[in-house]
Amino acid sequence: MRPSALAWMLTLAISLPAIAVNEERLKHFDASRNGQLEYTELLEYLLSDELDRAREQGFSERRLRELAEDWGVDLITADCDQEPCTLTINEETAAFINDFAKPSDVRKTAAELHRAAKKERVGWRTLGFKRFVTDPVSPRPFKAVRPVLLLAKRDNEAGEGEKKDEFTFLGAVQLFSKTFEGGRKANVPNRFFTFTPGIQMDIDTGKPAAESSLSAAIPLSWEWVAPAGSSSPFSSQVLMLTPTYLTDRDFDREAYELSLQWFFQARNVGSGYYRYLGKKQGSGVRFTWAPTIELKTGKVEDAAGNERLQAIADSGDYQRAVARVTAKFVSMKGKRSALAIDYFHRYDFGESWDRGYLEAALTYDANKGKNVQLSLVYSKGKKPPAFEKRDELLFGIGLLQ
Repeated sequence: MRPSALAWMLTLAISLPAIAVNEERLKHFDASRNGQLEYTELLEYLLSDELDRAREQGFSERRLRELAEDWGVDLITADCDQEPCTLTINEETAAFINDFAKPSDVRKTAAELHRAAKKERVGWRTLGFKRFVTDPVSPRPFKAVRPVLLLAKRDNEAGEGEKKDEFTFLGAVQLFSKTFEGGRKANVPNRFFTFTPGIQMDIDTGKPAAESSLSAAIPLSWEWVAPAGSSSPFSSQVLMLTPTYLTDRDFDREAYELSLQWFFQARNVGSGYYRYLGKKQGSGVRFTWAPTIELKTGKVEDAAGNERLQAIADSGDYQRAVARVTAKFVSMKGKRSALAIDYFHRYDFGESWDRGYLEAALTYDANKGKNVQLSLVYSKGKKPPAFEKRDELLFGIGLLQ
């Protein structure tokens, strides 16, 4: 979990109302009057009661909803063997919610947690590090984000004319992030527009510059969150429009791309929600997955010596469809070890080819709750933009923020 998200969750834990929840209060949010709290009804309770003090401390409505979703999913799946999960309204459930919400360390104030999170960050407040610049921004799929990989190598036996020092940077830098809220339902925003420009880099100084990839992208995301009582099969949806300029590390290549991506969160198929393999909550493995559908068009103006890209340039504009599945498994024992998998399958409408690419990253949180991870990354398949064949294993330092 990112440091800022950790601070929010801890702040949430200590920002409990002065009066503990009881059975009568829970009944107030039972809109269906069936004696059960469904997920959307639980969210309304958390947003109305438990998050009041966090709202007073200046958290945006989008962040409050993100907190409520995190907390609500863990609450409602704590003792659920089959869908749809609900909470029976009684004093036992009220006591369970009160106990579940209690923090392990109540000595820290919200201000102290904010200061601690600020110290852990690198650079300015909206600077971010992640594997892909177009990673989902929706709160649930967002948990599957992987870190940037940094790898350095020194060869003291390198001969004359050979490189002694080599460096690999595999990931994206988010330069800025701004979210605008709107579309209020029951006094809670359910539409969000997010602007997150960034730079994507796949650079290995041990390889020729023509084989490196550097791109500047401006993802523009529109997110819709289903209000309580909605009949939509989706809990949330995100459309992301991303114009991108692509080059190499010597800035000789010139290529352009425009993509439209669709992410969604749906409880009936579990996309964007936590599931537990083995024991629930305290041990076992927590699993989440998220699908993405993408349409893109682009053109290579100057391949700058890359033969594979030159072949794409010679064929003119291209139009492609991309299906992506992201999955993440987290060990609940300490929550420090995780396995994240990204699979992309691309289809080119003009040349009628399809190509797959897989990345799997095994990470260990080197300083729990902060930015640094140890990362082992395996990649296999045809990797864009030149679609050179990859089958490699990298180990290095991961940075996530």
